[in-house]
Amino acid sequence: MKKKLVGGTAFALVASLCAAHAASAQTAPVQAQTSPAEPDSVAEIIVTGVLSQASLGKSAVAVSVLRAEDLERVAPLSAADLLKSVPGVFVNSALGEIRNIVYSRGVSANSVEAAGGYYYVSLQEDGLPVTNVTFTNYGPDYFLRPDVGLGRLEALRGGTATVTGPNAPGGIFNYISRTGGSEFEGEVRAKIGAEGKGGNPYYRGDAYVSGPIGDRLRYSLGGFYRKSTGARDPGYALNRGGQIKGNLTYDYGAGKIQIFGKYLNDHNGWFEFLPARDFNNPKVVSELGGDTSLLPEATSHSFTPYAGAKTRTWDGDKLAHAKAKAIGARIDHDFGDGWSLSNALRLSRNELDWNSGGVIFALPIADPVLAAFLGTTASGLYTYRDRKTGAILAQVNRVGAAATVVTNNLPNQSVMANSVVSEAALFYNPKVDEVMDQISVTRKFERGAFTFGGFYAKSDVSTVIGGAGIGVAPLQDRPRNLDITLTTPGGVVQQVTDPNGYGSIGNRVSATLTRTKQVQASLFAGGNWDVTDKITVDAAVRYEKITNRGSNWTSVALASQTPGGTDGNVNTLYDNVQQGLGPPVSYDRDLNFTSYSAAATYRWSDAQTTYVRVSHGKKAPDLSFYATLTTAAAVANSPSIAQDLLQVEMGHRLTLDRLTLTVNPFYSRLENVGAVQVFNRADGTSYNPPPVFATQETYGVEIDGELKVTNALSVQLQATLQEPKSKDFAVWIANTPGEADDVLTRVPDGEADNSAKIMTSLTGLYRPSDRWNLFATWRYLGERAANRYNTFYLPGFSQVDVGGQWQINDRVQLSGNINNLLDGKGVMSWASAGGLLASLDRQAFTPARLAANPDQTLNILTIQPRSYYLTLAVKF
Repeated sequence: MKKKLVGGTAFALVASLCAAHAASAQTAPVQAQTSPAEPDSVAEIIVTGVLSQASLGKSAVAVSVLRAEDLERVAPLSAADLLKSVPGVFVNSALGEIRNIVYSRGVSANSVEAAGGYYYVSLQEDGLPVTNVTFTNYGPDYFLRPDVGLGRLEALRGGTATVTGPNAPGGIFNYISRTGGSEFEGEVRAKIGAEGKGGNPYYRGDAYVSGPIGDRLRYSLGGFYRKSTGARDPGYALNRGGQIKGNLTYDYGAGKIQIFGKYLNDHNGWFEFLPARDFNNPKVVSELGGDTSLLPEATSHSFTPYAGAKTRTWDGDKLAHAKAKAIGARIDHDFGDGWSLSNALRLSRNELDWNSGGVIFALPIADPVLAAFLGTTASGLYTYRDRKTGAILAQVNRVGAAATVVTNNLPNQSVMANSVVSEAALFYNPKVDEVMDQISVTRKFERGAFTFGGFYAKSDVSTVIGGAGIGVAPLQDRPRNLDITLTTPGGVVQQVTDPNGYGSIGNRVSATLTRTKQVQASLFAGGNWDVTDKITVDAAVRYEKITNRGSNWTSVALASQTPGGTDGNVNTLYDNVQQGLGPPVSYDRDLNFTSYSAAATYRWSDAQTTYVRVSHGKKAPDLSFYATLTTAAAVANSPSIAQDLLQVEMGHRLTLDRLTLTVNPFYSRLENVGAVQVFNRADGTSYNPPPVFATQETYGVEIDGELKVTNALSVQLQATLQEPKSKDFAVWIANTPGEADDVLTRVPDGEADNSAKIMTSLTGLYRPSDRWNLFATWRYLGERAANRYNTFYLPGFSQVDVGGQWQINDRVQLSGNINNLLDGKGVMSWASAGGLLASLDRQAFTPARLAANPDQTLNILTIQPRSYYLTLAVKF
């Protein structure tokens, strides 16, 4: 019944609009013929989702455009935040400025984790990807920051993304920069803010200048610097840094040549999960509160990721340090007689240097996995002290595998018995050098156009992952790692942690190296043809070949250890174990596939069009898959398989004097969704159980409209109603070593996890004069299945943002924004509790586990707390 309701409502709405317009055309043909100039949306040119630039109003694509005035009005936390007003697009920015999650139209099977939040979509700057590769904890939003130099944003959902984007069938989001004009202009913005319950400070400055250099040359230059504590104060700046970017454009008559460049240097952190109660309506436990920060202290210490590597320094407030350097060029040339050429080239180096916390969860102090990581598995009495006061907060007596808490003076034990917070010191250093080029040739003729071209990208990737140790801290706001000692059964006192509270520095789980070269080469062709004055058809095809060649190195135990570790003291346990690297495991994979998209459009008039589109594309595995090929068995038995995505959509666009409305019913089916598992035999060799592939499908409708109620008041609506389903998911369970007793556990078919049935955004804009305006935006995100088992549901919630602008004079403007006015606590993500491994695997949290202990705690991430911003802009 629900399926019929969603689909029937969507198509009935489109049909009624068509019928209404048809009736209008029959009764008032003269008015239709003598209407004024084309509506703005018909004349507006877009460059995203089309093979050559085209009119938005006449294109059979689901593209939303955010213009300069839209961008100025809001106070986005991140680049992804700007997409929250685009129908069909899910955005999770609960972590902060980076590590966001973005997907569209329910195509989300591998993008529900922050470690891979852009799996199916492409974030682009000026028509080329910010980066052409993604892998675990590496993606485009580390290197993309909106600033005053952003001119517009074009957002494509599904459809032609299969043929106009590189391996990104879920959507393309194109951040388009401002360029210089014929007259000098500039702008300076100063922004201050108070974020979160504590009113934590936010400071930002943007600057932009542009203009002519002679008759034919134009320049544009801008950038920003920002420093903020974050909405939950960790004791240091959570975000600090900025960027500078610009372009030079030369108009030589028959075309334009543009040179562009960017340098970004930014430090960013993110919020971690907080313990919560009540699976029906999860809320952060009252003992802590939603403004609590569990991030690690700003301490530093030396470590060596693996034997033979250079010694590095882990510094807690260095956070994720992102550096991006990019330079490129673009040429658009008109040969005449309908022929034109466009070519864009980009060279970039993106690097991340993580010095951050990770695996931060509330868990029992005697958790066996935590003990293994920390090196507290030996028998004896473990004493946990406050590093500042020396007070004993806990003692654990261990005899073999049995551990007993004998002293507990830890805070907030009502949250979880014998609980502490795990604080892993993560080091991660990916470097990606890339060259990308896209060329296209277009031939326009009287009733259409044809375009053919190609895309090439080469990515040289190297990563080092190292554990700089792990500690435990009290469960409280801004915790300090505890000092841990071991009194052996023989009475010897040994130091488990270093002076900063970190143990197992150099442990066996710490080191992984990867070296990968990915080459992606694409050929595409397509065109559109006006069959009649009313009917247009378009079609395009894209051939993709992706080659991945690389090697992986993983940690192995050294045959011999240096007695006493790096300091020579056998009683300082934190540095006594050093791991080496095993031999490289190499792979060489090629994957090629073809995608297509085709549509037919009927123009009722210049103000109204209807189209139907069918698209079929593939999604190749990203580099995270190749990083799992760490054994010869994995290389031999884990094939590279592309996911298959079928999309069908209909679009109806209506543009009247006071109303613009777009309705897009859609259907998407994602197949070949699987995961690689690696098990061991009794002899220590590895094997991969047969892969199990699943399907996810979504059908729904998107609505995007604006109604000008009066000359001063307008209302904008973006809404998505959808039914996301998943089926055939399963997981292998390894019992004793070897294949004989492996068990395949089926996950019942149900709703796709982390995919809401309802997403809405409603904005009222009041502009009584050119001097000032006020707006309010109400957003609603419906409930979402917490995992593939549908064990429980994250509840739906609302958020209200308000703001206003005052044009003091022709050059000076004052803006104010309040994000999350009502300080809502909507839950965006979760993890189970009770142990370290349990917290890392939400898909294994079954209904039976919840039924066995319905009052257990869980961990949640909520939307950003209420924040206030004031911006002064001066134009000159």
